[in-house]
Amino acid sequence: MVVGGLLVLTVPEAWRWCWAGFALAALLTMWWADRSARWPSAAPLALGRPVGPRRLRALCRPLVAAVVAGAGCAGVWTFGRDLLAVEGGVPTRVTGLLWCVLGGAGLLGGISGVLVGRIGLRAAWGATVVVAAAGTAGLAVAPDDARVAAVGLACFGAAFVALSGVLIAWGAHREPDSAPAAAATLFIGFTVGQAAGSVLLGSLAGWVGMPGAFAVAAGVLLASGAAAEPRTAGAHRGPGERPGVPAPMV
Repeated sequence: MVVGGLLVLTVPEAWRWCWAGFALAALLTMWWADRSARWPSAAPLALGRPVGPRRLRALCRPLVAAVVAGAGCAGVWTFGRDLLAVEGGVPTRVTGLLWCVLGGAGLLGGISGVLVGRIGLRAAWGATVVVAAAGTAGLAVAPDDARVAAVGLACFGAAFVALSGVLIAWGAHREPDSAPAAAATLFIGFTVGQAAGSVLLGSLAGWVGMPGAFAVAAGVLLASGAAAEPRTAGAHRGPGERPGVPAPMV
């Protein structure tokens, strides 16, 4: 994301070719990973059965959290640059650099596995959505201040990647025998939430303005924290204890 942002800033008139190049790079990376990885056979892999209606009920809480959080995250991803450039008057090139900050901060989201292992699912989910909400609210409060925007986008970028990792661990906690299918289900819900949030926040911006819509998006992110696991689930474990389901390193 950082390299892509810098490339588009350097040759803005060639952004379509840049986007095509990104797509090709993604396909080549997937091919390289597939060829270089040692995939286990289907039998020992034990992916588990697909998530059916009964198992879907077990994922109800994290699925609701994923949909609601996705809707709240849609504000920054869909309208963030419009808020800064149109409402705040931040120069286009500066907003491009700010998006590089967002992408770079996303690397910090790789600590989500450590976070879940140390403080548990409930606290990890609450912490990530609070940080994402704070970053979103920062853009709403001061869209004309590039320094505030940099901090807000850094918070959002790190939290967005981290909450994605927490969702993977949450699905594995709820459905340890079908962890891959559970993760896929939660990510579909997350994506659906983002799509719905883009439409709803776009409509809301016409009524209350873009900063107001971002304030609502921050509130939606905070609301997703209410779906966190009960206090007894995903509790903190000491360094000598082994959790039942390992937390992922995203």
